[in-house]
Amino acid sequence: MRGNEIRLAQPLPLQARLAFDPQLTTFAPAIVGAGVEGLTIRMRKTAPAQPAPGATAAARAALTWAGAVEAR
Repeated sequence: MRGNEIRLAQPLPLQARLAFDPQLTTFAPAIVGAGVEGLTIRMRKTAPAQPAPGATAAARAALTWAGAVEAR
């Protein structure tokens, strides 16, 4: 970093335009060493929704597991 310029070691695999309002964040897993087993999730059919603010995504997890998880 130098001032308001960031130089990347490799090119991005996508287009990044200022109109997209790009933002940089540090990567640190939000969840480490957690898992779930023997869980059944029953869902009603509804319209697709956006994740709630603060919702946990697998992309923000490290050293986690899921076993015998079923969604109906």
